[in-house]
Amino acid sequence: MGVLYDNYEITNPMKKFTFVLLLALTFLFGKVEAATHVATNAADSLALVDLYNATNGPNWRDATNWLQPGSYVEDWARVTVDPSTGRVIGLSLAANRLKCSSFPNSISNLTTIDLSQNEITGVVPAAFWSNLAKLRSIYLNNNALSGSIPESIGNMTGLTDLIIHTNLFSGQLPNALWSLTSLEKIEINSCLFQGQIPGSIGNLKNLTSFCVGNNSFSGSIPSGLWALSKLEK
Repeated sequence: MGVLYDNYEITNPMKKFTFVLLLALTFLFGKVEAATHVATNAADSLALVDLYNATNGPNWRDATNWLQPGSYVEDWARVTVDPSTGRVIGLSLAANRLKCSSFPNSISNLTTIDLSQNEITGVVPAAFWSNLAKLRSIYLNNNALSGSIPESIGNMTGLTDLIIHTNLFSGQLPNALWSLTSLEKIEINSCLFQGQIPGSIGNLKNLTSFCVGNNSFSGSIPSGLWALSKLEK
């Protein structure tokens, strides 16, 4: 009697051997993959659960696989996990119907966070700016967030995109902002910022976008602005 597979009988001894070998290899590599899977950091997982529960998770536009039994965190919609460390490094939840009255807790290893175009209100805590030193991209635009940007934003030395326009942020921009030489985009228009833009903006040689309209800035246009050869808008 031959080996049956999908209603076909394998009678040739060599073909039968090859078939059994393939089955064994498939089983073996499946075991290896399962054994080498890096579990998501427990604190990161709990932070995501808190985020889901605090921001109207059941009514999100896309919550595919979130909190589903047996699912890996890296399979949750709009979440990026570093496969080598198990740390959550990206959240892309733009226009996803998040709704809450206080800014949610964040994950320390994030490199990208996009909570734009939702219904998130409240003050962005100082810890967000000081603890997320690995952030490269911040997209918080089109919410109703408030508070000021502290000097501790200087910890985000790899930051390239600061997109926080159309919110209720206020106060003066911190001096540390002008030392973040990796910045390519600063879009803080349509907020409540005030004060002056210093000449040290000229330090930001990689800046391509600088949008600051509809605030309460005063003073003259800084001379350093004209030295930014990559500036497009």
